[in-house]
This record gives sequence, structure tokens and C-alpha cells, in this order.
Amino acid sequence: MRISELNELIIDAETIRGRWHLEDGREITYRARHEDGGTETVRVSGTLVAAEAGALLISLTEERTRGVLSAGLIKLTGHWRTDENNRIIFDVARHYGRYDRLILTGGWEIGPSHEIVYSCARAKAGAEEIQRLVFKGVWDLDDARCITYRLEGSTDCVLKFRGTFQTRSILAKEGALRYQIGVEIEGRPAVRTLALFGKWKLSRTLEIFFEMEYAGGRRQTIVFGGVYSPSPDFGVSVMLKTRSGESLGVEVVLTEEIFDGCGEMFLKLRHSAEETALETGMKLLW
Repeated sequence: MRISELNELIIDAETIRGRWHLEDGREITYRARHEDGGTETVRVSGTLVAAEAGALLISLTEERTRGVLSAGLIKLTGHWRTDENNRIIFDVARHYGRYDRLILTGGWEIGPSHEIVYSCARAKAGAEEIQRLVFKGVWDLDDARCITYRLEGSTDCVLKFRGTFQTRSILAKEGALRYQIGVEIEGRPAVRTLALFGKWKLSRTLEIFFEMEYAGGRRQTIVFGGVYSPSPDFGVSVMLKTRSGESLGVEVVLTEEIFDGCGEMFLKLRHSAEETALETGMKLLW
């Protein structure tokens, strides 16, 4: 048993035309079509093994009405995306630009290394088994103010999550970035908070960025633009912007603690912010 270039099932050198389905977010079936107009469901039992950029790997046992035929691993090719309910979807590539849509209707969360982990329960041997699918990638923020997750191995395979920052004021020394989204899990609406943990830092050109650690000690950053001004508690407030300059409506308060003992750098930043505020105030007064 294998898969053709158009994700059709091939058994004993015979191409079985049909469509892929994901039922209840956990069980994959292949519904074959016959010349007499009838259908036969080729049921795939097994686990979702891996999510790759442009592919879904599954472990399966294929069954037809005459009994079990074969088992093994297959890779479906297609495209990962999210829908308006922030559900993760895999579009299986088919003929003439068409696709079979597989919707992951179970819940997902962020793992210990900032990876996305999709979970769903399935019955096996009379007991409930938790099935997990891990997405490896890195987090970012796009110019539409959506928080995004770019899958490892691709520059254009991106999951976009629509929502808002949980708070309008962030204390940098807490080392967290929280984004609130509405999701649909097993047909029910819910609110989920994406909590990302790392360090707020500044570049020499006063770009502010949030650095996170991923598996294997690998570090990646989310880069922001910002407008700096002194804050009442002797810190510096940064009104965040996207890299294209659009305001996010969120401020990050920087204090001396995040500079790892580099007090001189903090003082220079504070002085620069005060001068900018003074200059802006004089211009407005004039």
C-alpha cells in the first residue's frame, strides 16, 4: 500500500480513487468511489505521527470489507493553515488545485520548548488513549498583528492565530508574552491564552525583541518596533509596533533589572527617552 503523487491510495498496483477524511479530529478514513456509483470506506486505524512543513505522516492499518490488507506509514502532502476559529487544518493536495480538508478539532497547547502539541482521545483495546501530534517551529508576529507559528523547514508554511495581547501593559522583568485567542474545541467555543516565556532585550539600534529558547537550546526572537518614553517608576516605557510601524496598543516597561547589571546602558536609554520626550513636548508647545 502506498500513496500516489496526488495522495490517492494505491493497493496491489491499483489506484483507488476517493477522498481523505478526519473524523472527530482523530481517525482518518479513505472513502473510495466505484464505477457503479457505490462507495467503500477504507478505514485507517492508527496514530498521527508527525506534522512537517507541507506534509502529514500517519501510521495506519488499512481495512476493507474483505478484511485487513496491510499496515505501515504513509505521508500525505499538502498545506497547513488555520481557519477563522483558530483550528489547525491540513489541506491534502488533490487534482486540479482541489484538496481534502482535514480539521484537527481536538485541543492544542504549547509544550515545554514552545512547540505546538495537538491532543485528542481515541479508543484502543477498550481503553482511552491520548494521541498527540507535535508541530516544530518558531513564533513570530506578522504585520496584521496576528501571532504566527512558522513550521520548521519552510519559510511559507505559517499558522496564523487571530487574537489580542492579554494585557495592555507588560513588565519586562517578568519574562512573559501572553496572547489571548478564541478557539473552537470539539465544536465548543473557548478562550485560550498563549503564554510564551523568554527575555525582553534591546539591540544597539533600540529595536526591542523577545528572545525564546526552543528544543536543543536554540534561541529565536520576535522583533518589534517601539516608541520610547520615561515611565513614572524610573523605568522606560516602550509602546510596541509591528516591524512595519503599526501600533500594537501595548506597552512594555523596561527597568534596570533586565539589563543584567549593565546599569550604564540603562541610564543612557533613560536619558535618551527623556530627551525625546522633552523635544516632543517643546514641539507640541510651540
